[in-house]
Amino acid sequence: MFDLWKLERKRRNIEKLYGPDLDKAFKEKKQDDLHALLSERDWDLRPVEGQIFAELTRRINKEAERLDVEITPYDTETGYWGSDGYSGLTYLTQRGRSHFRKVIDEEKSRRFEVKVRWIKLFVPLIAALAGLIGTITGLVAVLHRKP
Repeated sequence: MFDLWKLERKRRNIEKLYGPDLDKAFKEKKQDDLHALLSERDWDLRPVEGQIFAELTRRINKEAERLDVEITPYDTETGYWGSDGYSGLTYLTQRGRSHFRKVIDEEKSRRFEVKVRWIKLFVPLIAALAGLIGTITGLVAVLHRKP
């Protein structure tokens, strides 16, 4: 959990580092400097963003394994998977994360419906059992009463 926070903070720090220079180049309307700074910033952000995407992918994979949901293997044609050219990490794209979250949510709702079905079965049985115990207790109390 804290790994993602650390990576997000690292990304914000990199963006903050380039912020004043980008503002200065934008105000002075120096297009060449602006493009160079943006390109440097993006180059510095690339590995951090790859790690962020890999961490998000790891979390979805972990939840899918826990719920026994199938996640398709790496395939760039579906658009669900991407690769970081810098570090070679493979990760789920935004489209892939959205798709697999929907699949995971469907499995969670299916499991919830199964639990609710069992609860609906047991609640009347428990109520009937409580009524039966109350009746037996009352009958025993009446029979043990001294005349």
